Amino acid sequence: MFGSKGREIARLRQLLEVRTGQRSNAITLAGVLQGNAVGTVVRVDQRRERALRACARYLDAIHARDRRIRSLEGQLDNLLGLDNPQIAAGAHRQDRRTDKPREVQP
Repeated sequence: MFGSKGREIARLRQLLEVRTGQRSNAITLAGVLQGNAVGTVVRVDQRRERALRACARYLDAIHARDRRIRSLEGQLDNLLGLDNPQIAAGAHRQDRRTDKPREVQP
């Protein structure tokens, strides 16, 4: 679960770096071709800001979804009684059982 989020964040950061480089190239090219690139720069800046806001919204949605999943998993564990401390003690006891079949080491 966490690996896919990390990869997605890394992908978005890489895309942002690429877009920032493209923005610099577009500003330079617009300045060379038009002489006055103010209108082009404004449009590129607006698109960049819009993309950054969209990325922030997507990350917020991912985090909200993850919080919701953790909450629902906690509720399910509570309903099923899996958050009872006796369950953890039982698991520990199972590891130390004397009548537990053991594999014979050759």
